[in-house]
Amino acid sequence: MMKPTAMAVVSVLATLAAASQVTVSFSESKLVQGSMKDVSVEADVASLSHLAMESLALPQLSGVGRPLPIVADLIAHTNAFGFVLLENIDSGVSLQKGQYAFQKTLGLEDASSGQFTQLAHVLAKGIKQKHSQSVVSCSGVVCADMDKTALTSLSDAAAKEAALWSELSDLDKNNKDDAKFVSELANMRSVVESINSQKSGKGFFVSSISTLANLAPTKQTAALVAVSKTVNDFHRSLQAAYGRVGFQLLQLSGPMKIDIKVLSASMAVSRQLTALAANSSNASLPTPLTVESIAEYQVILWSSVILVTIIIFAVSTMTSIDASRDNLLYAKFLTDPNGRKND
Repeated sequence: MMKPTAMAVVSVLATLAAASQVTVSFSESKLVQGSMKDVSVEADVASLSHLAMESLALPQLSGVGRPLPIVADLIAHTNAFGFVLLENIDSGVSLQKGQYAFQKTLGLEDASSGQFTQLAHVLAKGIKQKHSQSVVSCSGVVCADMDKTALTSLSDAAAKEAALWSELSDLDKNNKDDAKFVSELANMRSVVESINSQKSGKGFFVSSISTLANLAPTKQTAALVAVSKTVNDFHRSLQAAYGRVGFQLLQLSGPMKIDIKVLSASMAVSRQLTALAANSSNASLPTPLTVESIAEYQVILWSSVILVTIIIFAVSTMTSIDASRDNLLYAKFLTDPNGRKND
């Protein structure tokens, strides 16, 4: 039997081994600038949200969060963005790259994870204000702060739950933890279905699974396989439906939380981003560059240059005209005092 001291050491090592991480994917390499090589940089939720805002060409703040080795392109923007957040599932879900051109995994700061619900709300609000016909779908605890009137209705998850009970035969319908997991996973599959069936303008899709820790150990492996399959379906469907897309998979070693030491800074960032989304029509806000805005600027610039050139040429031509008396013409019409022409 393991001694208490040894058990404590194992517990500490297990805690140290557990580490939150985020996998960032972009469907096309021109949507993002950065290396896919592993680097020892830890991301935070604010910087990841800022990356999504830049990618969707939404008004954003410079200097939000810590610098990332990934930067959204200034010209090429995504048509849709997806987030999946898994609490207490820091491993076991492998995101297949598939048709995505860029994929990178970074460490994730646990202390910032509690910001996610607020920042997801900010992103959803911003994309709805800029593109009113956009599809915004959300499921799970991450939807707590979202305006329900802005969300696209999800299909009834009852049929999906029934399929999951058959698929995961070890789970018990009478067990509340099993039932909660099945409900969350069925709702995530409803979000995937909305990706495939409700494409309209831009798209923003978010879903979460709270935990597998409450399931019996004998049930967790099969549950994890089902989660991994659904997450990869989400990832693949987003790219297939919208083409230019970004995706972030956040895998937390524990529940969402905010460290008291960074609480004030986190809330300040949330308030600033909320203000940006609420005032996205304000002319004083930074407007992301787009192909259309650059083309408009070029037309105005070169039209002005051509007009000024024409004016300068006209003025130069007029000033170069010889306004002095033409002697031959003058002599031709010169007359004598009697009014007769001279020969």
